[in-house]
Amino acid sequence: MSEWTTTDLAFQSDLGRGLVKPPFIGLIATVFLGLVSLASIFFSSEIGYVIAVFASLAGGFTSLQNQKRSGNSNYVLHPTFNLGLRLLRYAILAIALVHIARLAIAAANGIGMF
Repeated sequence: MSEWTTTDLAFQSDLGRGLVKPPFIGLIATVFLGLVSLASIFFSSEIGYVIAVFASLAGGFTSLQNQKRSGNSNYVLHPTFNLGLRLLRYAILAIALVHIARLAIAAANGIGMF
C-alpha cells in the first residue's frame, strides 16, 4: 500500500461554462402557439391548424434541445419540465385533431377554404 500516491489522480470540472438549464424559452413559445391555436378553434380552423402544426414543431424542437442539453454534466434537472412538455405536445395533438375534424365537417357541408 505504500506505493499508492495521490499525484496520479486528476480531477476535471466544467465550472467555467456554468449551469445548463432546460430550454424554457422554447417551452414558453410552444405554450403560446398552443394557446393561440386553441383560441382559433372558435374563429378559423384553417389558420388554427397551421398554428397547431407550428406549435408541434416548436415542441419537437424544444424536446430535441432539452435532450441535447441533458447530456451535459452541468445540466440542471427540472423534473416537471419533461412531463410538462410531453403533456403540452399531447394537448397540441388533440387541438390539431379538433381542427382537422372541423375542417372535415366544413368540407362535407360544401364550405371550402376559398
